[in-house]
Amino acid sequence: MPNPRVPTAVKALKGTLQPCRVNKNEPEPKLGRPPMPRGLSERAKAAWKDYAADMELMGVLTMADGKILHQLAQAFADWQEAVEFLDKNGTTYIVTKSAPDGATFEDFKQYPQVTHRNDADKRLRMLEKDCGLTPSDRSKVSATEQKEESVWAGVLQ
Repeated sequence: MPNPRVPTAVKALKGTLQPCRVNKNEPEPKLGRPPMPRGLSERAKAAWKDYAADMELMGVLTMADGKILHQLAQAFADWQEAVEFLDKNGTTYIVTKSAPDGATFEDFKQYPQVTHRNDADKRLRMLEKDCGLTPSDRSKVSATEQKEESVWAGVLQ
């Protein structure tokens, strides 16, 4: 499987950007916090606010990041819900089964929340990596100080 493409902004921050390979017409989304989507659970809303604040402080959140931020918040909420259930109930439960000869025995079954937790954990890791939120990804990027754009900048150019 080929390596995923690295965004131009990330290449610039890493210092690996080669001007000859830059798409001159690449869109440059405006920095800022996109609006929170409707329909998020309370857990997902809290996660959305936390992730948005972290990404804003790091200078990597743009107005175009609403959908990935939504996925990130939902994955965190799913993970948190599964973890809380498993903390309360454990990872397995007992089922009484009957054998063909009429004897009964107990069998251990895994709660579906174990799979939900593991799936949400995988999604979280992938999305956090894509957003530069893991320690290893941050170590590959040198953040630059953001400059406030003057309201007169467009007029003067």
